Formats: sequence, C-alpha cells, structure tokens
Amino acid sequence: MTLHEAIENLLKQKGHSMTAREIADELNKNKSYSKGDKSDIQPSQITARVNKYPRNFDVNRSVSPLRILLPNMENRKTRILPEKKQAAPNNEIVNATADLKKSFDPISNSSTKVLVLGTMPGDKSLALNQYYANPRNIFWKIISKLSEKDLPISYPDKTKFLLELGIGLWDVTHSAVRKGSLDSSILYESPNEIEKFITEHKNLRVIAFNGKKAEKLHDRHLSRNPKIEYISLPSSSSANTHFTEDIILLKWQSIFEYL
Repeated sequence: MTLHEAIENLLKQKGHSMTAREIADELNKNKSYSKGDKSDIQPSQITARVNKYPRNFDVNRSVSPLRILLPNMENRKTRILPEKKQAAPNNEIVNATADLKKSFDPISNSSTKVLVLGTMPGDKSLALNQYYANPRNIFWKIISKLSEKDLPISYPDKTKFLLELGIGLWDVTHSAVRKGSLDSSILYESPNEIEKFITEHKNLRVIAFNGKKAEKLHDRHLSRNPKIEYISLPSSSSANTHFTEDIILLKWQSIFEYL
C-alpha cells in the first residue's frame, strides 16, 4: 500500500477531515503504512503526498493548521484554495490566488552544518529570486561581520560564501497566502520537507530559526529531531525593533560555534 492510499483509507474510515499531524499520528499508531527505514511518518510527508495528488484530496486552507479531506467530504467548496477573498489578521483583504507565494529551493551541500530557517521570502526577495534581497534586512551583514570576511557582491558569490562557511538557507514555509512581506500576514501555510532535508544532510548539526515566527510555524507543522540542536535567533528583518544590531550580532554568534 502506498502512503497516499493509506491516507485515503484512513480518511474514509474516519469520515471527516484531519490535520497532517493527526493523520501521521494515526498511521504511526495503526501501522497501516510502514516506511522503508521503519521510522515514524512525519506531518510534512503527509502534506507533501497530499499536494502531489491534488485530485485525490481536498485541503481546507481556511483554518490553521490545514485540514485534509476527501473530495466527497464536508467543506467541498474549499478545494485547494479558498475561492473567496479572506481577511488577514490585520483586517486587510487578501486574495487566496493572487497572493499565493512559494519559497525557494534550499541553499545547501553535503558539508552544511547549520541550516538557517526563515519564514518565507519577502516580496523583494521573490522579485529578485534571492534570499534576503531587501537591503534593510541585515542577514548578509550579520554573516559577514561574524565571519570577519568581506561580503561578496554578486548573489552567486554570496551563496558560495555561505556554503564555504558550512551554512545553509531555507524557509519553513513551502507556500502560503500573504499580502505584502510581513510575517504576521502569512495565512494557509504548508511546510517544506525539512525532515527529508535532515535525513539527506548527514553533517547537519543545527537548525537556527531566523525569528520567532519561523520557530512557531515549524513547531506548528513539524516535529523536532532529537539529533539536531535547535536555536532561536532574533529576526534579521528590519521589522524587528526589539533588539539593537549589537544584540542581534551577539545572539547570532552562537551558530558559529558549530562551524
């Protein structure tokens, strides 16, 4: 039995929608599907499989965490994305199709020891197809200062610079509805396959959250790996007014202890 077949069977048995975490917990409990390495099924794997088979499943994205259901179940009108406009937390009106945004592929290699996880790219980054492209975001300045090395000018050289340090970049969120660039405006998010990333990067020692929102989104959708050290860092975004730059640098220094 394949994983998506196991998910379908479980939803038929239950007769109602379930979150990815609820599905993963139930499948791990009843052993109706077993991974090749015998490890537990993770919620992100459920989400990834559901996204891969959109004809087999509906996703209610009007709630958080998202709920997965079969096409003949309740909430039929909420298929994949809400058709109507939704109200964001700040009462702005967002369009679930026009404001759907997706993250980049990770920057990493086999030598990556530290993975820095943000929430998802801001509009400036999406426009330029670059991590932390907004000049008001001090991420690249932090890395340059703490490594005591001059920051390269071109983006390809910046990514090479990171990899040589042993630092990787990614975001918790694979896709989400968001009007503008504020983390507080993220709605209907689905996570990246971070558990798979951990498995594939044997030298990874640390996951560092670039801001509280990234950590919150991670823990909402994903489990923490006991073999990985998790570090919470103040956001490098210009929206972070809680810390001075000196304090931010001091706290980010901790990731360099693992390189």
